[in-house]
Amino acid sequence: MSRDRKKAFREFLQSDGYLLVFTVVCALTLCSYFLANKEFEIENQREVLGSSALRGVWVNSGTGIECPEMRGLDVEGCITDSYFENFNEVEGASVNYDREGRVVYSNDEIFVSGIFEMKSVLNNDVWKDVYLGNLNLKINSRQWVFEDVVWNKAEEPVLDIVSTDNGYLIIFYPSITLTSRTKQFWIFEYISEDDIVKNLSFTDSEGDRAYIESSYVSVLQYGEDTFLRFDRLDPSLMGNVEVTLYEFNGGLELFRSFLLLKE
Repeated sequence: MSRDRKKAFREFLQSDGYLLVFTVVCALTLCSYFLANKEFEIENQREVLGSSALRGVWVNSGTGIECPEMRGLDVEGCITDSYFENFNEVEGASVNYDREGRVVYSNDEIFVSGIFEMKSVLNNDVWKDVYLGNLNLKINSRQWVFEDVVWNKAEEPVLDIVSTDNGYLIIFYPSITLTSRTKQFWIFEYISEDDIVKNLSFTDSEGDRAYIESSYVSVLQYGEDTFLRFDRLDPSLMGNVEVTLYEFNGGLELFRSFLLLKE
């Protein structure tokens, strides 16, 4: 290269070299993006994007619904409200704490009573009239004690009674956090013919016992099958809802779990 050309090139780098660097970086980024998005893997009929800026998003080839992958979330896929179009919700009776922290329900077959035993109280600018303690729950002649539950005087429901072909499902869900966003669920079955109350256990896909912490529950009917639907709300889900279905067939077996997308 002649001395004049070297001098001109040096002057270009000093004055406009940043433009060259910017152009090269952009070109390399675009090439990497297009190459990465051509690398699809098939996992359980899902097209999984390769390593790119869009990694962590999978597309279910069966439904075409894009589903964001959430860290620490164990679901099968994503659904919308249309999934539940053929399910019918079974109405029941909801029972709140009264102003004294008691829970009472009765009919011709069952008598349910609960007494909250206060251990401590939070009453400040952040937490108003929030109580921590144990709750003694009695269903007919059987009794249970639930420790370290949270109660405030907002009178949120804590108990649902739902009729079944054989008797009743008694769904108890005390709050276990100060925000009342997370509740712990306990399911009891009253069998009218035998006049007995059973504590039902949840079992996961491996057949092991599971414990349910969620936000809301509803009882659904699909044909002759009965399901319990648990909806978990969490700010990290960005407005979506984690939904878990358990089938009621003498016990409570995990059926499916999804991320319900907001519409």
